[in-house]
Amino acid sequence: MLIAWIAYCLFISALLGLAAFAAERALGHFRKPVRWAWFAAIAGSVAAPVVAFFAPGLFPEAGGTAFSPLVGLGEPVVAAAPAAANPAAGPEAGSGFDAGAISALLGWGWALLAAAMGFHLARAYRRLRSEMRTWEPGRVLGSPVMLSENRGPAVVGVGCSVVVMPTWISDLEDRLLRLVFLHEREHQRAGDHRLFMVGIAALVLMPWNLFLWWQVSRLRLAIEFDCDRRVLERGESPRDYADALITVGRRVSAPLLAAAAFAERKPAVERRLRRMTEPLARLRLTRALGASGVAALAIILVMGAPRPEASMDAPEPPAAALNLPSEAIEWQDANAREGLAPPAAGGTASDRPAFIPFDTNPVLKNGPEVHRALLEAYPTDLNFEGIGGRVEVWVYVDETGVVRNSVIKTTSGHEALDRAAMEVVDVMRFRPAMNRDQPTAVWVSQWIVFQAVPPTPPSAPKAERPTFVPFDTNPVLKNEGEVQQALQEAYPADLKAAGVGGRVELWVYVDESGVVANHEVKATSGNEALDRAATEVVKVMRFEPAKNRGEATAVWVSQWVTFAVVPSAGSGQEAVPPRADRGLELSDFLVTGVVRDVDDDGDPDLMRTAIGGGMDPLIVIDGVIQSEDARLSDIGALDVENVTIIRGNAAASKYGERAQNGVIEIRTKGGRGARR
Repeated sequence: MLIAWIAYCLFISALLGLAAFAAERALGHFRKPVRWAWFAAIAGSVAAPVVAFFAPGLFPEAGGTAFSPLVGLGEPVVAAAPAAANPAAGPEAGSGFDAGAISALLGWGWALLAAAMGFHLARAYRRLRSEMRTWEPGRVLGSPVMLSENRGPAVVGVGCSVVVMPTWISDLEDRLLRLVFLHEREHQRAGDHRLFMVGIAALVLMPWNLFLWWQVSRLRLAIEFDCDRRVLERGESPRDYADALITVGRRVSAPLLAAAAFAERKPAVERRLRRMTEPLARLRLTRALGASGVAALAIILVMGAPRPEASMDAPEPPAAALNLPSEAIEWQDANAREGLAPPAAGGTASDRPAFIPFDTNPVLKNGPEVHRALLEAYPTDLNFEGIGGRVEVWVYVDETGVVRNSVIKTTSGHEALDRAAMEVVDVMRFRPAMNRDQPTAVWVSQWIVFQAVPPTPPSAPKAERPTFVPFDTNPVLKNEGEVQQALQEAYPADLKAAGVGGRVELWVYVDESGVVANHEVKATSGNEALDRAATEVVKVMRFEPAKNRGEATAVWVSQWVTFAVVPSAGSGQEAVPPRADRGLELSDFLVTGVVRDVDDDGDPDLMRTAIGGGMDPLIVIDGVIQSEDARLSDIGALDVENVTIIRGNAAASKYGERAQNGVIEIRTKGGRGARR
């Protein structure tokens, strides 16, 4: 709101004034021009707030960039509401501090002060133009000037400037008259009167800025310092120049509008004399560096100063995110000037914000879902440009806690953000408000905040190389289907067509959130393309994190990724997806196609009916018939090289009556899986 922006302008002006003062001290030690430091401070005092208001992304505000959004929703807090409506209660019944009214008052005060300042300068300019008609042309030391009864010596004008001298100037000694004229010609040549005019214009824009008034007064003095230095650098006598200052200073005329004048009031003349006569300080380099450091620090603080929100009319967000819609003047009927109007006749309470008594606030129930909606609703272009904002929304929550209506109360200034906020409101679900222990529908206000902040860098692995990390619960793969799909896509097409496969063992670093944060090849497949494909697959994996004593912990684990092409029933050649080191399931073979079906028709659906229909088939591993208590889950999936399913007459002719439920022949790698 406007109060915050005025405070921001004062803070920026104070810092820039400090920077200019320090720069003046640093430059003064080496007899360098100082007026530009104050001119820059004045320009920055006006430009910085304007840029921060209209283009906030241009300044690197502390903590703000345009990559990862910070979207906020205020936490609901319990705030007791009146037990019953009181139509007679006006704004006096609420808080004594009305930020909106004070902002409006300050805005009008600002406009009136600026208008008064402009009017005063316009009158002074008209008087000067009228007086200039009475000036007579003359010559001083052979150069044309304008002669006035009581004005000057000074340079007057912006576009076309002239040197004006008082008529009594001819009474000065020639040595003094020459120095006075040289001073004014230096002002005219350097355009100092135009610099001072810019300072006056800044005061018109911000007449309430006391720091800006101080900067303009220092600019006027710095202009004279620099002009005195330029005259003396021409080889003029400092003693004669000081005599001229003192002599003319005794007869100083009335001040001129935006004029660069030789004569100043007594305090200014004393400062100029001290500046001209003071010797160079000892350790001036050290002092200059110290002053430069102060100036640089002040400028850094200006660049990083936190800025108010872009909308000068938006009030600060309330302490309670869910608030009773009191003092909602914008929703009152023309005849309702106090309190909050009850629902209009013929309408319902949900049509527009209206006072409804309740004694227990509604409480947001689906915070995580709302937060996801905030992230998804944040417009990508605004987030990328670092543009954020706050939207205050009236929300109508019915007796069941469902949002039935919503209306924007305070806009963010960006239509896209306003629309996004309304989308977020639709997701909200509440525990309903209560009035005398009965659920009641109420209107509440809710702030929704969109703000871009620097992205949080991904956490680096705790160990750059595989190392032992104690844990008592293994990580568990969560997205097996996604990993299988990634495996099929990553399998190089040329190798798959040629029937070339292989197994890659990887070290995988699973962090506390279950994300694969690092990986490296532990055992190569012997084929570089397959190794690369395996590293692509492992990036897709998501795990339930490992645990140690009940706490999630980051660990290194080994993971096999297998690429193989084998005959499959009715499906041609297919790749085998990676399997964790777990027990074998019948579905592993039925889904992946690592089977050879020797039944007459080879129908996979019939195979599912014949095998796995409630009775266990006969299991033969590496030619050895297993005992009746043998289960597929006893065999590690990664140990299997090939599987043959035999059903019907073929199974009975080979294994007898024991094969009536079908036979699963499994050949393991190296015959490791055989047991009786």
